[in-house]
Amino acid sequence: MLFLIKLTVTPILVGLMSLALRHWAPTAGSILIGLPWMTGPVLFILGQERGDTWVASTCVGVQLGVIALCGYAGGYTLIARRHGWLASQSVGTVAFALVALVVQRLGLGAAAAALGALAGLLTLYRAIVIPPEAPVPGRLPWWDIPARMLATAVLVVIISLSADQLGPTWSGIIATFPVIMTVIGTFTHAQWGGDATRRLFRGVVISLVSFVLFFVTVEASVVSLGLVASYALAVLVSIATSTSFVLLRRRGLIR
Repeated sequence: MLFLIKLTVTPILVGLMSLALRHWAPTAGSILIGLPWMTGPVLFILGQERGDTWVASTCVGVQLGVIALCGYAGGYTLIARRHGWLASQSVGTVAFALVALVVQRLGLGAAAAALGALAGLLTLYRAIVIPPEAPVPGRLPWWDIPARMLATAVLVVIISLSADQLGPTWSGIIATFPVIMTVIGTFTHAQWGGDATRRLFRGVVISLVSFVLFFVTVEASVVSLGLVASYALAVLVSIATSTSFVLLRRRGLIR
């Protein structure tokens, strides 16, 4: 059931996010990518069966995944300054795996995992330096969106099959791999260049602050309020955070 959800919903999300990037350009559109479009609903569905305590514990794992994602984005953007998407993706993937392996062995609690995720995101946001000029998206071929969706579906299948064959540690690492960010990032890199991808990832990184706060809210309230109420509260927190980023960007305070 979960595999079918990922296989059908994730490519659709990639298609919609790609359209948003075309309309709003990499920085503004990337704010949407960082919202918990996939992880949130999947955790909600599983939480109906496994209980509130399980949801709270899983939220900690999600925060550890964000720390690993910082490794991916940091490695990718560092190499993207001078190299193409394949080299950037390779380094980003290795960085993701190494960071994930380390944080899974640290045994961090909820507070430490959340603080680590926020510190990683804010540090990376400041570290990604981009030129003031951004490439203007040109007209792309009709097959671009279908190709992105197909690439997403293939990646979901590969990750799911690999996770079934590996031990619990590597299965957990692979399960948190940033599929949507990977597909949209590499296509953006191939079509608009490394600077556009770095601008995209910088926007995603700051947007992921709302992602982290979403799961912090769920983790802190799900046992006492229940799954539905905690999710409603988390949605409000996430929307308020993302809206603040949009307003700050319009005022030129973030870019």
